[in-house]
Amino acid sequence: MDNFQSVREVMDRIAALGGEAVDYLEHIAEHRKESAPRDAMTLGALASERRRWLEALQGYLHNGPEELLQTYFQYTPEVSLDQDLLGRISGGDAEDIVGRFTEFDEALIGIYADLARRTEAPGVITLMESLRQQQLEQQRRSTALLQGARDV
Repeated sequence: MDNFQSVREVMDRIAALGGEAVDYLEHIAEHRKESAPRDAMTLGALASERRRWLEALQGYLHNGPEELLQTYFQYTPEVSLDQDLLGRISGGDAEDIVGRFTEFDEALIGIYADLARRTEAPGVITLMESLRQQQLEQQRRSTALLQGARDV
């Protein structure tokens, strides 16, 4: 638990971790083009989905209401999201890697729900609930992407 972090600081940390994960995913997809083209295609599509998610999050950080982004939480959950995620996603096939991203989604869903409970600011509650819903949708898209790859 950290003390006194703003909404912006928490979201910046999530965006940084998400950016690292997306960059690494793009790297893996590129390196598997020759050895596992089907996995590379699935991972490339997942990377594109995640890149759009990241750009939306970063867009909100740049264009969102400053008064909301500067709202402080007294206590925030640790936003480490399992620092060895990047090391763990490199091994395995596309299904294993999508599974790791599902774990990432689960962690974010929990963080957003926890943050919504830790504030009384209606705008922050609405934002955290919206982010939680977006993450649930991201998780569904990842699962559907993997299912589509299996069906090919």
